Amino acid sequence: MKWFFALSEASLNHPNHDWVAMIRAAVTSAKANTRLQPHFLYDGAPSAFTEELQGLGVTVRHKSLTFLPNIQGRWHELGMAPDALRLAIIAGAYLRTEIPALGLEDEFILYTDCDVLFLADPAVERFRPAYFACAPQRDPNDLADINSGVMVMNVPAMRREVENFWHFIVNNFERFGAYDQDALREYYAGRFETLPLEMNWKPYWGVNDAARIVHFHGPKPGVIRHLLSDPTFPIPPIWRELFEENQAAYVEYLRRWDAAGAAPATPRAA
Repeated sequence: MKWFFALSEASLNHPNHDWVAMIRAAVTSAKANTRLQPHFLYDGAPSAFTEELQGLGVTVRHKSLTFLPNIQGRWHELGMAPDALRLAIIAGAYLRTEIPALGLEDEFILYTDCDVLFLADPAVERFRPAYFACAPQRDPNDLADINSGVMVMNVPAMRREVENFWHFIVNNFERFGAYDQDALREYYAGRFETLPLEMNWKPYWGVNDAARIVHFHGPKPGVIRHLLSDPTFPIPPIWRELFEENQAAYVEYLRRWDAAGAAPATPRAA
């Protein structure tokens, strides 16, 4: 099955994320532990990094967000002045909504964010949602609060609604902001399905040997490494809260991330 991940070039060097190392670890762990076919949806120009990914067997698809000009127009209507970083995040975060419109012949695909690690083959073929399936976000028992960082997507079904969904995002953008989760949750209310927790396992839930995909939702490996040596390292409060929920699990998943072969991330002070 095809596995898609997406990012914009403008957010590639987002502080304390180190997306290059994150993507490298995601790809190398997928190659080692799964049968997935990696596809990178990238709003950016060809570069040494995209050549590196192609050398690893990744299909790189250069694509900009179709409705980004409409979002910018909406901002102007509302008298908002977006900063460059927020615009860069939007250009990448909403790219997953473009997947149904790519002309794929596939019925189902896997999408993940770039900050994941594949510990075992997710056996995605067993999931056949009517539209898409996601795991919960922070509370593993809150099935309504989805996390779109791992999605099994029904491509033809979502294609039939993709333009309506884009219009919905633009017309309600002031409520959804820079990320797609709230838009997906609201537009597809009552129609999305649930993935098992091990398909989108978060380190703050603890160590789970049954986890197939670990998602560094919150602090990324470079920040985790730095916090272990300097607990005062400045990071967003929510990241610190998540880290402190289960430091031992973060240590273990950092070890596994290092073993995936990515270059160690070097965090920068906020």
